[in-house]
Amino acid sequence: MSGFVTLLGAGPGNIELLTLLGKRRLEHADVVIYDHLVNPDLLSYAPANADFLYVGKKPYQKHISQDEINDLMRVQAEAGKKVVRLKAGDPFVFGRGGEEGQYLREHNVEFEVVPGLTSAITGLAAAGIPITHRDYASSFHILTAHQTGSQPLNWDSIAQMEGTLVFLMGVAELHTIVTELLKRGKTATTPVAIIQWATQWRQNTGIGTLSDIEAIVKRQHISSPALIVIGGVVNLSQQLSSHRALERKHILMPFSTHTRTHDLLADAGASIDFFNLGDQQSHDVDLPDFNQSGRLVITNLRAFEYLQQQMMQVGLDQRALSGWQLLATNNLIKERLQQRGVLVDHVIDLANLNATDWVVGEQNDLSTMSFDDSNVDRQLMTYTDIFKQQSISSPDTFDAVVVTSKRACLALVHGLEPDQLKQIQTVPVFTLGDKLATFLSDNGFQSVTNVGNLAQMVPHVKKVIKND
Repeated sequence: MSGFVTLLGAGPGNIELLTLLGKRRLEHADVVIYDHLVNPDLLSYAPANADFLYVGKKPYQKHISQDEINDLMRVQAEAGKKVVRLKAGDPFVFGRGGEEGQYLREHNVEFEVVPGLTSAITGLAAAGIPITHRDYASSFHILTAHQTGSQPLNWDSIAQMEGTLVFLMGVAELHTIVTELLKRGKTATTPVAIIQWATQWRQNTGIGTLSDIEAIVKRQHISSPALIVIGGVVNLSQQLSSHRALERKHILMPFSTHTRTHDLLADAGASIDFFNLGDQQSHDVDLPDFNQSGRLVITNLRAFEYLQQQMMQVGLDQRALSGWQLLATNNLIKERLQQRGVLVDHVIDLANLNATDWVVGEQNDLSTMSFDDSNVDRQLMTYTDIFKQQSISSPDTFDAVVVTSKRACLALVHGLEPDQLKQIQTVPVFTLGDKLATFLSDNGFQSVTNVGNLAQMVPHVKKVIKND
């Protein structure tokens, strides 16, 4: 059985700048081979049981060779796997994607190239710098400052180029770039910008001229990875850069959080990173007699979905519930069920259960709730959450945490490494409902805000952490 390799461009860093085809390829990957500069949140799009193989190359550090990477792709594909070779930016822009494609062709391995947005263009745009502009530049030139010994840069030619110059992988060579361009006729007042971690929360932009850019880089602690742009278009940065309320604010959320919340925060300028919600183990339950009328209390949307799946296995669909009242334990569950075409009769507090009510939920959650003896045998524990310890990158950099479900709260408390949890507990947390707010406070979070409902989430976050 023959596999297949996708040489996939991950884009400049912000995961929403991945292409739709790229996302689809990750969702069906058996193996993901990824680089150092790839945003690790992109891996969340791949199946949890995929193999994730890190082959990152860091400057001046020992790393896996290109030959080894090539062999790794071939071996995995020959084993029948769908392999995604995930590369920062675009695989054919100084990414050695051309070499990898040649190797795969020579070894009769089927492959495709899925382009990505290159930071040479999108990185500039993220800092408000257009790579071309009719008043400043009608052409551009993209170069790598990291050269092999056999291909030195022709500085005489570069210094005479018109339009915008963009150097990738150039921070370590900044002094050489500045010196050579000045020596060959570029004026000391030529505008220069350096953009580190473009499109991400940690984006750091330094703007100056050839005369002072080295001092600016040192003052702002700019290092790799960064790109260098030289030319008049740099002068447009202040005018064209974004100034939204949550610009560059770093927010932690569960990966499967409500899309609308994520979108609203991102649209306000926030950069979102994710933590994993863990795994789930479904359970078969003894179904009620749906020929009799009754009330079904839904404490958890996923638990209800598992119940529906089990009903379908025995030939029952939504019509089997036509004689039943459906009750939700909060407005969020009611709203999300309605979005799926399921109408809830009303919201109920668990303290007001009837003796004949059936309750569907997650095993650990229901086990901690107080029920009358009459309800104990009417609990439909359709699945169990399993929280595996996980690590998040840069836990000390988050400005806020947003969690909107009990499962997300549990994953935060029981899934993060202890040292990282201590750091996150000092960050403002925004949640929905008194119960979740109390749970988080009881588990050591120092600043917890119950925003009431999803519509108030973004206004509350802006009020607390917005830019001045």
